[in-house]
Amino acid sequence: MAYKSNMILFLLGGLIWGSVAQHSIYVSPAGSDDTGDGTMASPYFTFLKAVVIVRSLLPSDTNVSVYFRAGAYYLTEPLLLGPEDSGSGPNSLVRYVAGWPSDPPSGGAVVVHAGARVGGWVVSDASRGIWSAPLPQGVSDSRQVYKDGERLQSGSVAGGLGRHAGLSATGYSVAAADTPWLLPNITQQFPGDVEFVYTGVGSSWTESRLRVASVEELTGGEILNISMAQPGWTFHPRAFGQRLTYPASISNLYAGLGNGTGFYYLNSATRTLYYSATPGENPNTHQFMVPSSDLLFSANATRWISLEGLTWSYAGWLEPNSGVGYVDIQSGFRYTSVAEYERNPANDTQWVPVPGNIQLHGARNVSITGCTFSHLGATALEINDGSQYVTVQNCTFNDVSAGGLLVGQVNDLNVTDPTAENGWYSIVGNAFLNIPVEFHDCAALLAGFVLHTDISHNAIVNNSNIGISVGWGWSRDLASNAGWNTVTGNYGAFLDFPPNPVILCRPIFCCAV
Repeated sequence: MAYKSNMILFLLGGLIWGSVAQHSIYVSPAGSDDTGDGTMASPYFTFLKAVVIVRSLLPSDTNVSVYFRAGAYYLTEPLLLGPEDSGSGPNSLVRYVAGWPSDPPSGGAVVVHAGARVGGWVVSDASRGIWSAPLPQGVSDSRQVYKDGERLQSGSVAGGLGRHAGLSATGYSVAAADTPWLLPNITQQFPGDVEFVYTGVGSSWTESRLRVASVEELTGGEILNISMAQPGWTFHPRAFGQRLTYPASISNLYAGLGNGTGFYYLNSATRTLYYSATPGENPNTHQFMVPSSDLLFSANATRWISLEGLTWSYAGWLEPNSGVGYVDIQSGFRYTSVAEYERNPANDTQWVPVPGNIQLHGARNVSITGCTFSHLGATALEINDGSQYVTVQNCTFNDVSAGGLLVGQVNDLNVTDPTAENGWYSIVGNAFLNIPVEFHDCAALLAGFVLHTDISHNAIVNNSNIGISVGWGWSRDLASNAGWNTVTGNYGAFLDFPPNPVILCRPIFCCAV
């Protein structure tokens, strides 16, 4: 039981905190990176500056604590930590803490984000109540748009391509009368933005998404030839359990706007965002945000650090907008490599997970407590590549496109190097609320091949698929690096079922090995 003693030693570091030297750094939205010195009287301004200063103090035997005053901290680039940003032991931690010690407990949230504000709205089509605005500088595309902190839906149509649709080697042939939303005379619509959504087993067990490459008019405009983007179109037939050859719905459509729907369409070719305003609404009086980065934070081979009470928000994930699309096998694992696919389409070692907006790779003795993960476009938190002795406790995951927490890997069966093992995790007392909201096949909490991991007293509310999934392969293989895990005292509630009555069973727990 060495893993328990190690974890206890980590916690004891907090109990004897006062007996060792400390170095405190202060950061504030009212501070300055140029003139500040990191004191309470003259704090720094950005998270990145604090990381640079901490790095200059290490290695040492001194505890370093960085305190952030409540407010928003925009990241102009992801925070990338490595071995040089590590503490050296339980009595020499590096802590990033929400709130100054002198502030009241209810002082407000510390939000670390990559959200760029959309402004300069003008009326685009007064008859339909459609407004438009350019994307912020540095943002080329997005899958997420937020208005006053609420995620918006893109313009879409339910159902498929109509009863006259036919399948071809490169895509579909459809009747123009059945698909008026795709007609080339809709000048605002860029065909490459159109996304087909395919729903397979159990309505949410698999859910793939493919982009259109081009649309061509045939026979005087009566027939449309739709070519699908590659290589996603090649991958698509191999998606596990895929039962539908034709899409169940089609999204990101300009024609889906109008009539005060509050939907949006983003034209990636012109970098223009269109919004269907509700009656009397002026978008310029609201805050519209889009992610400017897919990654907020990554710690690689980092040791003895602690993230406490921070809110991580407004990061995206653009890969599904490419020709790869999102061809799901299950739980957010998907095809991405043409070479691997052609060599062995059924080999699960090629399957790639949805990445994390916050990532730990090969990390040791890292504690993430009381943090909030919201308004995120991928998996919120990813911990793998031989990470060990990591605690995720009392955190909240909400409004996340894919899964909330991914620990371990599913393609490292029978690892023999002890330093490459994933495990000794403590995942306790977290809340997973209303996720995933975009890639509905993902589990709220997924653990691959992990060792000595405690998953207990977590709440999973309104998940769209599995709440907790542990293991992989349904006992097809006996993994020597999976076991001695406990899943106890977790709570699941499904308070608001989606309108699709096919979804009747969404288990809180699935054990695959």
